[in-house]
Amino acid sequence: MRKSVKHAAVVGAALAVTVGAGAAYAAWSVRGAGNIEASATNAQALNFDGTVTVGDLYPGGSATGKVTINNPNPFPVKLTGMTLQKSFGNLGGGVSGKDSGCNADEAIVLSPNVGALAAGKEVPKNGQLILEVPAAVTMTNKANDFCQGAKFTYAVTVNGVSA
Repeated sequence: MRKSVKHAAVVGAALAVTVGAGAAYAAWSVRGAGNIEASATNAQALNFDGTVTVGDLYPGGSATGKVTINNPNPFPVKLTGMTLQKSFGNLGGGVSGKDSGCNADEAIVLSPNVGALAAGKEVPKNGQLILEVPAAVTMTNKANDFCQGAKFTYAVTVNGVSA
């Protein structure tokens, strides 16, 4: 009987070690699922600083245009075009100076190349781009004496897409 007790003790100990080892390595599988959300920002309009014309105009002369375009968006914007507009409408613009008799509609010609010069340029995110446009504004020989000392302001519009 003693042999049986020893045998039972050895088998019992071996079984305890095996069960204990199995418990030490046992793990349950778990899994989780859920949702994440992302919100799109609202694109903000590009805006401008400074004046469009730099330099003095005179009959037959041109001025280089300088436009600083600010991009308040958290992404870069690639310009697709830009226009200077004589029709002032809601965008502002006009002629001011010592006399309102300046024949600006006949006296001033705006460059048609402005859009081509701007297209493809990139305004960095939260940054700015300075564009210089040669001969952006030209005063024709039709300018009358009332145009002397006048200040000409024209509306600028740019178009772009996120880059």
